[in-house]
Amino acid sequence: MPWQEESTMEVRRQFMQDVRSGASPVTELCLVYGISRKPGYKWLARYEAGGLPALHDRSRRPQTSAYGHGA
Repeated sequence: MPWQEESTMEVRRQFMQDVRSGASPVTELCLVYGISRKPGYKWLARYEAGGLPALHDRSRRPQTSAYGHGA
């Protein structure tokens, strides 16, 4: 039987649905989903700030660079 893979966004959406249900504390849900509390609370803050679209992965590229601003 092949593995069922879920997209990262689907896992985050389900996590937020479980958090919003209030049935379990965020810390407990982090254990269930196999993540540490830091990303769990980060996802929660991003969701509260911008809804589901805010849960997409963000670029890690710096917004500015120390180079290229010279003479």
